[in-house]
Amino acid sequence: MSERMRKWALLMLHVVLAGAVFGSEDISKAPLADVLILSNGMIRAEVMLPNSPDRYNRGTRFTNVATVLRVSVEEDEFLFAPVEHNPMTESGGLAAEFNKDDPTEFQNAIIGEGFLKIGVGVLRKDSEHYDFYRPYEVIERAKTEYRAEKDRVDFIQVSPEFRGYRYRLTASVELEENRIILRNKLENLGERALEVQHYVHNFFSLNGVPIGEAYRLDLGRSASGGEVLRGNARIEGEQIRFPEKVEESVVINVPSPIPLPTEGEILLALGDDLSVRVVTEGVPLVRTFIYAREEYVSPEQFVEFPVEPGEAIDWIRTYHFNRESVPE
Repeated sequence: MSERMRKWALLMLHVVLAGAVFGSEDISKAPLADVLILSNGMIRAEVMLPNSPDRYNRGTRFTNVATVLRVSVEEDEFLFAPVEHNPMTESGGLAAEFNKDDPTEFQNAIIGEGFLKIGVGVLRKDSEHYDFYRPYEVIERAKTEYRAEKDRVDFIQVSPEFRGYRYRLTASVELEENRIILRNKLENLGERALEVQHYVHNFFSLNGVPIGEAYRLDLGRSASGGEVLRGNARIEGEQIRFPEKVEESVVINVPSPIPLPTEGEILLALGDDLSVRVVTEGVPLVRTFIYAREEYVSPEQFVEFPVEPGEAIDWIRTYHFNRESVPE
């Protein structure tokens, strides 16, 4: 047995022996620091530990819940999450964000007061305009716990009460054959309705191949209403085509048709070798936003919905990681 395989076997034995550990940060470590290792024998995933002071992303944009940083099927890799990065402003893998442009009560707060960022906690407003990219001072973080097994991890996050708002977010990362299923449930524990926007910033990079003409992105429906806002990618029917080399970042917005669908699918393929298919279901899909650089492409399916007091809303995102591409 090679040294690499020996270390991997010992690591997986540690996970199995640890069993279900609630709130412990010691279940296992991976080449990326402070992650959980999940595996079902077919697919392997590295999931960020939510409460570690040295976790991969420590900013106030993305939630610390259910962040999958790396996925591999045998020797094939599907996500971009470099070791060298700014943990306060950058993330990788499958990083989720709530209310990207207008967090709860931001507009009503004066400078110096708090606002609620779902998935993060209560933050302090320090300017008139919200900027999702930069970190904000944390007044009080939402409390997050988790329970891990060898092929799944479940998260529970509860926010502090803030101006009549309070929520419970439950999420799970489940491995089934070559799929990763992200289940989400948001319960409104407060007295005021929550307006919710959610997306996953999918940092896709198939075996590290630079984004270019070898890739195709299929949106599963006509993208005729879409617009290329930056870069020289092309919209061709249901597909997004990239230039030979992405030298300038690509930004594309594709609104959903009316009435809004409650299920959407995207497929990213690299030639005839690898593909990843994402299915979002359960809540209204309002648009698909595509951001691409040379290192990765991020097709993001935005969903929006209200959650009334005492109500709970569920939605699912399923990722199919395939070692053979789907024909055009």
